[in-house]
Amino acid sequence: LTASQAGNLYLTMNDTNYIDHSGQLTVSVQVQVSTVAKVWSGNSGVNSNASINSNWLNSSPPTSGDTVVFDGNVSNQTCVWDLSHTHLGSLGLTTSYTNTISVPASATQITVSSDMVISGGYFMLGGTVTLTVQGQMRLDGGGFDLGPGGAVLRLSQSGIVVSKNSSFNSYGSGAVTIQAIDPANRFPFNILSGYSYFNNSVQTQFLNSAGLFISSSAYVTANNLA
Repeated sequence: LTASQAGNLYLTMNDTNYIDHSGQLTVSVQVQVSTVAKVWSGNSGVNSNASINSNWLNSSPPTSGDTVVFDGNVSNQTCVWDLSHTHLGSLGLTTSYTNTISVPASATQITVSSDMVISGGYFMLGGTVTLTVQGQMRLDGGGFDLGPGGAVLRLSQSGIVVSKNSSFNSYGSGAVTIQAIDPANRFPFNILSGYSYFNNSVQTQFLNSAGLFISSSAYVTANNLA
């Protein structure tokens, strides 16, 4: 039995006399993650918060394990990601998306179990937010910002790749950290092209990195890099 939406499951029996019956029924329950992507629309007319159901296509907000897509062909509205402690399957900003996704400190943490791909738009972390990408993080046309200070970006051994006209930015006035999810599996930071600015006024700290590779096609500035 597969349920296509949330709700209650009731098991009933048909009989004329229940007193003379006894027994046991074993039920195995498995939660299946939806394979349908949750797509941002931002058309609620209320605000641009991700917590508003009607800001998502078909009023279907993301739940644990979902694929989340920001597609400019659907909507170019800004998004305030105010969902706290979210666990996503994957997260993508398409080339047609040209606006900003901001993650306030109240969101606390976002975990992406596979890849995070920023092909357009701009993704900005708030202070003290922890973003964990268990697959690979790829910037191939969009921008990413570690925010004002206090944020932590946790990466797998697949690391991060910055390419095309992307920008990776650390401009804040408070220290930020880029670290390995597992210290035993160091992450590579590959800047193939585009722009990377490590200009945090306090510190951009790398922990358990496999190294920083900078191609001759890339533009990088660095101050207070540790």
